[in-house]
Amino acid sequence: MKNLKKVLSLVLALAMALSLMTAAFAADASDFNDYDDVTYTEAVDVMTAIGVFNGASGNNFAPNATLTREQAAKIITYMMMGQKEADKLTTVIAPYADVAADRWSAGAIAWCSEKGILAGIGGGKFAPTAQLTGLEFAKMLLVALGYDAKIEKLEGSSWAINTATLAINSGLDDDMEISLSKALTREEAAQMAFNAMKADTVDYADRGTDIKLSDGTSILVGASKAEPVESAKNWAKQIVDDGVVQFAEQYCRDLTLVGNATADSFGRPAHQWKYDGDKIGTYADKAVLTYTAGVKGTDLDKDVDDAGYTFKKDTDIKYNRNGGTDGTYTYAQVSAALKSTTKIGGNGVVLELYANDKDEITKIVAVVTYLGEVKSIVKDKASTKADERALTVEYKDLSTPQKTVSLKLTADDTTGFDDVYDAVKVGDKVLVTPKGDNSSSKTAVSVAIPETVTGKITRANNKDGYIIVDGTTYNYAKTGAQSYNAKDKTVTVYLDTNGYVLDATEQGSDGDSAVAVLKVYKTLNKDGQIVDMIKGVTSDGETVTWQYDNDPDPSENKVYTYTEKDGVYTLGNVNASVADGNTLNPGKVTIAKTDKSMTVGTGEGAKKAYFASDVKFIFVNDGKATVLDGVQKVNDKNVYVTLSQDKSTDPVYITAVYVMGTTAASSTTSDDLVFVVGTDTPGSASVIVDGKEKKFNVYTAYINGEEVNDFYTSTKVETSGFYSVEKDNDSGAYVLDGNSYKIAEGKLAVVTADKEITVVDSILTVDSKDYDISQATIVDVSEKGEDIDSVSALRDVTKAKVMMIVNADDMTASYVYVLTYTVA
Repeated sequence: MKNLKKVLSLVLALAMALSLMTAAFAADASDFNDYDDVTYTEAVDVMTAIGVFNGASGNNFAPNATLTREQAAKIITYMMMGQKEADKLTTVIAPYADVAADRWSAGAIAWCSEKGILAGIGGGKFAPTAQLTGLEFAKMLLVALGYDAKIEKLEGSSWAINTATLAINSGLDDDMEISLSKALTREEAAQMAFNAMKADTVDYADRGTDIKLSDGTSILVGASKAEPVESAKNWAKQIVDDGVVQFAEQYCRDLTLVGNATADSFGRPAHQWKYDGDKIGTYADKAVLTYTAGVKGTDLDKDVDDAGYTFKKDTDIKYNRNGGTDGTYTYAQVSAALKSTTKIGGNGVVLELYANDKDEITKIVAVVTYLGEVKSIVKDKASTKADERALTVEYKDLSTPQKTVSLKLTADDTTGFDDVYDAVKVGDKVLVTPKGDNSSSKTAVSVAIPETVTGKITRANNKDGYIIVDGTTYNYAKTGAQSYNAKDKTVTVYLDTNGYVLDATEQGSDGDSAVAVLKVYKTLNKDGQIVDMIKGVTSDGETVTWQYDNDPDPSENKVYTYTEKDGVYTLGNVNASVADGNTLNPGKVTIAKTDKSMTVGTGEGAKKAYFASDVKFIFVNDGKATVLDGVQKVNDKNVYVTLSQDKSTDPVYITAVYVMGTTAASSTTSDDLVFVVGTDTPGSASVIVDGKEKKFNVYTAYINGEEVNDFYTSTKVETSGFYSVEKDNDSGAYVLDGNSYKIAEGKLAVVTADKEITVVDSILTVDSKDYDISQATIVDVSEKGEDIDSVSALRDVTKAKVMMIVNADDMTASYVYVLTYTVA
């Protein structure tokens, strides 16, 4: 267009002098919130690390968002210059009618237009926000690689087929299953750009001559064929040492590929990417053949031959199981196996074959996964810098003889550990891939949450190895249970990553199984009828208000089972037997905080039951309940316990303990306890109650360290503090008791300090008294903006006003609210 040369003369002189991308960026793609949604992880990792791709809003990568034309222009300039220099591209004259000079992408669009990498859509317009197809992006990348659009006929009526052919031949669509004619997503663009980084650059000995015809058109004659750019001696070897300059070797020399450097954690041949000397990641090479079910040796031999590969005669083949030590198969062993009709592997056993650059099979990798059960969870301690988190997982090895294998999993050794650790409790099932040979496994290569399906078994064919659940057929995994009953019962089916059945467990009872009655009262329902109501706390710690239908009426401070129909609850007596979902009364017991189990039931029915990792202790006394997470101290008190058990042969877990007639000597607060930030100028809210407007005060408030949304009350709170709280059903307002909540010394206590404090390690000292805050939740309510919300942040505080919930028995704090503070 008319102004383009003027634009370039003003703004692109600097760009034309740029050469190599500098190491100015080193982001970690795994930090994106939606990283788990990324399919092309290697490409996204590398292209993010070198600064070509940045995150979208909210610290997301947005892998499925479509790419726009102006975004593509930015990507190309980042690839060829580096982010730092490309961002210097500016313009004072609009390069297109719909691209203002001060638009964020204007410089990149102008530069790419001048280079012939992209063009406008006609009429002096560019359409910067229009979606980009795979073909359009491929053309841009091909021109960036050095291909001449006119010589290669990437323009005109046949541009699409020519672009697609050249893109495929150049490897731009490697490892992708996409239609190039459709709009391109961000992660697909990252994969294509990544492929371009590894592709050969090209040049022409002769670009030919344009001959103008009388009708105004032109034809190009005499152009030579595009040839790979040869590298100088001892240069351009950081991607592939082949004497040819790849794109990254020309434009991003800080990016290096270490091929066959090591194996990944599963034992697969792998390569490693580095940027400016720092490791980006290690990635498995591409297998030439992959099986997820058993394959006959004769079929495997045919598949290898059909794919164009061979087993080299008289050469040993390496094999690896689950990232253990490599072993070898002799050629004689391999040859015998390939002549056999015996199946190798099995359902759910992943077999991968790898080859060298001579198309010879060099390694076989087996990945074998089991269904394990979480037996213990070790929590990290804030008092140490070490990561102490760990999971103990047990699984059944069904080989002969069958044995139970116990593994200790940590973040350092186990892929997927963080996601699983945050999601599981004791007794949960997980997919576990033990490292190496089962006989010597102590840890795992990976752990994951299994996919589950819940439904009724309508048929179980144990001979042929499948079950039918709600009309869908699932085949048995080789490492799973091999026999099920064809009973019409609801089961939870646990599947491996390939959809094979590892277990089908009869579904136990869901949800709450007991309620402690705190208050019995009557009220008017919406129809003006008087109905019987209870306020109670369920065995999951939730405070509820229910209409009930019982004769005689339930008693306060007593635990019941319950059923529900049409919103009305019927309360029943607790059970006597130890079974899944039952609640029973073991009588008076003494429990230490360090206990891991207790005996439940009586006589011959007595059993040892283990405290679940998320067990709740619910202290009930005089119409109030204090709900505590984790095992608590109990001294000779009457208790009720709620149980969980998957199968009659599995361990029994205690999910809730009701402690009756006592106030909690605890390290956490009650769910009925609220911390209100006092002020003499609260906000206000208007609520319609019984057709009339009613005014309420609005405060910032917290329950269990979490801010409460829409907290309003008729009470005026000028001084911050803890309050007992109920919620009015009609108005939704919180009803506070009249006084700041304080409990007698020797039990649960509120400690207020408005003076100098010191925090050493995880001990907070006030007035020569030491309080352990290692497990405390720190909540900054000061609104000063320093974000004092952790133990480590408190160590920098010299003076503060704090309010803490403290167990006076052992001086441990569970919640520390910071009202004001001074930082050194």
